[in-house]
Amino acid sequence: MTGVLDNKEIPRYSRQIVLEGWGLEKQRLLKAARVTIIGLGGLGTVVAPLLAKAGVGTLRLVDDDYVEEVNMSAQLMHWDRDIGKLKIDSVEEKIREMNPFVRVEKYSIRITEKNAEEILRDSTVVIDATDNIKTRGIINETCVKLNIPFVHAGVRGFNGQLITVIPGKGPCLADLYHDFSGGPRSCPVVNATVSAIASIQAMEAIKLITGLGKPLVGRLLIFDGKLGDIDIVEVKAREDCPVCGKLRASS
Repeated sequence: MTGVLDNKEIPRYSRQIVLEGWGLEKQRLLKAARVTIIGLGGLGTVVAPLLAKAGVGTLRLVDDDYVEEVNMSAQLMHWDRDIGKLKIDSVEEKIREMNPFVRVEKYSIRITEKNAEEILRDSTVVIDATDNIKTRGIINETCVKLNIPFVHAGVRGFNGQLITVIPGKGPCLADLYHDFSGGPRSCPVVNATVSAIASIQAMEAIKLITGLGKPLVGRLLIFDGKLGDIDIVEVKAREDCPVCGKLRASS
């Protein structure tokens, strides 16, 4: 999608049924946005196509892993033909087919304390689609430092949770998790749970970019697929939070 957008220049994949508050201005905001997706497993492979179809202009994909046979059941953008490929290449290939106007930036690297700022810089929104608490801690601290909003989610079995962090406007992950020292762990999941939670992640990103709606800031969404329950739990910022407490103290 090049040049100035008008109604004729919005291809069919990004046209929106007329919604209250939606229009060409919101579509322009999506086109101008850069969303960084960290982790291209279950959550990331659902968020990426949804944002591509919505018309997000740039998707930055971050993952250093390869597609394996064990990924087939829950990682929807990886297919049998992709086994052995880098996950970022597998996802990029399909994004370009579904929306050739999306710019794809690829980082085949594991995010660390040393490279996080370089990877996340100039992101409009960050999607935490990772599978381990240590990486989530790095994302949280870096996004708070760089003042970048991000959407965290996690899934296991039939259960999932999600919260949106806007630095300076609510709690961060360090207010929810007091310990980020754990490493990767195996998490068996039901693919429908992954898709449900990832869809809400994409929705939160769209809300953050367009300014529509009320993001889940300070509100932890807890999903129980077995019972069909969705609960919202208030999360408050701690005055002694080692991450966002510093930000509030300096503001």
